[in-house]
Amino acid sequence: LYRRLRTDRLVALVDAGHDAEAVAEYELLTAEGMQPAGNIRFAAARAYLANGQTDTALLLLTECLAAEPDNLDYQAEYFYGLLESGQLDQAIAYADALQARQSPGQQGTDQAGNLYMSARLRSILARSYADQLDQAQAELEAITREAPNNVDARQELASIYLWRGWPDKALAQYQQILTMYPEHLGARAGWTRAQLARQDYPAAAGAIKNLQKDYPGSRPVRQLARTWSLHEKSQLVVQASTGDSTGDTFGSRQYTLQGWWYTPPKYDWFRFYAHTFDSFAQFPEGDGQRSRIAAGAEYRRPGWNARTEVSARRWGGDAGLHAELNWRITDLWTVGASGELNSYETPLRADLNDVSSDQVAFRARYNANESLSLGSTLTLASFDDGNRRRGLSVYGRQRVVNNTWFKLDGTGSAYFSSNSEELASYYNPSSDRSLTVGADMRWIVFRGADRGLYHRLHPQVGSYYQDGYGSNPIWSLEYEFGMRFNDSWSLNLGARRGRHAYDGGMETSNTLLLGLEGRL
Repeated sequence: LYRRLRTDRLVALVDAGHDAEAVAEYELLTAEGMQPAGNIRFAAARAYLANGQTDTALLLLTECLAAEPDNLDYQAEYFYGLLESGQLDQAIAYADALQARQSPGQQGTDQAGNLYMSARLRSILARSYADQLDQAQAELEAITREAPNNVDARQELASIYLWRGWPDKALAQYQQILTMYPEHLGARAGWTRAQLARQDYPAAAGAIKNLQKDYPGSRPVRQLARTWSLHEKSQLVVQASTGDSTGDTFGSRQYTLQGWWYTPPKYDWFRFYAHTFDSFAQFPEGDGQRSRIAAGAEYRRPGWNARTEVSARRWGGDAGLHAELNWRITDLWTVGASGELNSYETPLRADLNDVSSDQVAFRARYNANESLSLGSTLTLASFDDGNRRRGLSVYGRQRVVNNTWFKLDGTGSAYFSSNSEELASYYNPSSDRSLTVGADMRWIVFRGADRGLYHRLHPQVGSYYQDGYGSNPIWSLEYEFGMRFNDSWSLNLGARRGRHAYDGGMETSNTLLLGLEGRL
C-alpha cells in the first residue's frame, strides 16, 4: 500500500509539473528494487523529458512501447521525445510509419479518420521542426480548406505562420480558434507567443498570468512562463573583431570591441542600456583610436522599435547622439531611419586627423519568410572637412537547399557611393561601386529544445570599381562556429579572409570574430 501511494503521488507530481521531484522519487523507487508498471514508467518518462533528460525518457518510452505498441499516448510522447532530443530524421520516419498504419476513414466522423488525421498532423509537425516550413504550410492550408473546423490543423498552421516570421497572420488564426473555443489551451498559448513576437508585452503578461492560474502544471504554460522570465531579465551582447591587412588603407592592424548591457524591461515598453565602444587601427602617420561610453533607451511596442543614445569619448571630447526608428508595416515589410551626430561610422583615419562626421540613413527590408529576404539602405554623411558622402546598398538572400542538417542560401549585394571631396585624409574615392555574390552554407551538428551547434561557411566573389582605377576582382571567405548552450546563452566564433582593391592596389586582410549573447 505504501509503494502504491508513492507511485500514485509520482503520477500526480508529473501532472502538476513538479518534474525534478518526480524524477527523484522514481529513481528512489527503482533503487529500492521496484519493477514499475507501464503507466508509472510512462509518467517517469514524461518527467525526464520535461526535465531535459531526453535519453532516459526515450529509453523508458521504448520499454513502454515494447509492452504496448499500439498505445497512442506512448506513441505521441515518444514522437515528441525524438523532437526534443534533436533526432529530427527519426521523428519524421516514425511519424510517417504511424500515418501509414492508419486508414483515412471518414475524417472527423469516425475513430479511424480521426486517428489518421492525428498521425498526418504529427508527420507535418515533424517536417516543420526540420525547417520544411513551406511544405508543412502547404499541407496544413490544404487541410483547413477541406475541413475549416479542424482546430488541430488550424493551430499547427498558426504555429507555422509564427515560425515563418508572420506574427500578425498567426494571431488571426489563433483568434479564429478562440472565437469557437475560448478555453482551448493550445490556441491560448499560441496567441500569447504571437503577442510576444508582436511586442505586445502587456497582453502577453496578462495571458501568461491567466494560463498559470488555469493550467499550472501544463508543459506549454511552463514553457511560456520560462520565456517570460527570460524576457524580464537583463541582456548582455558583446561583439569583437581583430585582424591585420597587407595594406594600411583601414589600418595594417586593427580591432573593435563593443558591448551592450540592457536593463530588464521598465513600464512594459522601455529598456535602458549602457554601451561601450573601442576601435583601434595602425596607420603610417600614427595610431587611430576611438573609445566611447554611452547610455540610451529602447522603446518597443507592436509595429515599432525606437532607440536614442548619448555618447562621449571615454577620456573627454565631443559628445555624440544617435536616434533610430523602425516601423514594421506588415509581417513582410519594415522601414526605418536613423541619424547620428559624431557618428560611430566615421573612418578611424579621419578621426586621427581630427575629422568627424554626421550621418543619416534610410532603410527598407522585405522578409518574405525564413528563406527569402531583400533590403536596401541609403546613407548620407557630412564630414566637417567639407566632404559629402552618399551611399546606397542593396542585398538579398534566397534559400536554395533546405535539408534537415544542411542549409544553403544564395546571397548577393551591390554598393554604390560618391564623395564630393577627393583630397581627404582618409580613403575617399570620388565614386565607386561593388557587386558580390556568395553561397552561405550552414551545417547543423546538433539541435535540441534549448541547445544547438553548427558550422557555417560563406564564400563571396565579386568585382569592385573605383573611379580612375577601373575594376578589380574581390573575394572573401568567412567561417563561423556557433554554440547555443541553453535558452539563455549563445556564443559565435569566426574567421574571415578577404582581398580588396583600394586606389588600384590589392590588399589581403585576416580577421577573427567573436559574438556573445546572454540573459542575466
